Amino acid sequence: MTIATLFVKEEAQLRKRVLSRYPQKWQHFTDLAEQLDEIPRDVNRTCRHLALESHLLLEGSDEFECQFKLAK
Repeated sequence: MTIATLFVKEEAQLRKRVLSRYPQKWQHFTDLAEQLDEIPRDVNRTCRHLALESHLLLEGSDEFECQFKLAK
């Protein structure tokens, strides 16, 4: 198994974990990182991907900056 393959598998697992923990209300990515015992920048990157590419999360702005919630 190559490093790239391992990275892709870990990303997919983190996406699943993030989606399983996000509520319908706004939550800061650092709070979720703490709950998941993950590195905050990794959770932020995953949340941004789930918001911008997959459209499964919504990304907040203004007073909700750096916060995400489920899109549905």
